[in-house]
Amino acid sequence: MKNRLIKSILSLGVAASIVGSLATVSHASIAWDSDATYTGSGGKANVYAYTSQKNESANYKITVAARTNDGSSRHKTKNPASSTDTAYVNFTTKGAISSGSSDHEWVMKGESGNVHKVMDIH
Repeated sequence: MKNRLIKSILSLGVAASIVGSLATVSHASIAWDSDATYTGSGGKANVYAYTSQKNESANYKITVAARTNDGSSRHKTKNPASSTDTAYVNFTTKGAISSGSSDHEWVMKGESGNVHKVMDIH
């Protein structure tokens, strides 16, 4: 999961805009990522995606969803989400893939925020 540091720094900014107050999220951190790793032959891949939060008591629900171009998909919602929850999905694709994406969402009282990510495939 490369670029975690950059995503953590960026996620603090996203959290600040989601919540609307930097003081509210000064110790909060949200993170997300997705990737797929080819397994064996035939182009199938193991997919992993997650959405997490730490010290974020304002979130009521977190969701992660991942899909690939062969039609494989999974989603997971934590509702209610605790202040240190992670929602993750992990699956093997049905067939060969060449692309995928993930969606990550954080829902608070009266507001929400989301991120769409093109999946890293290797």
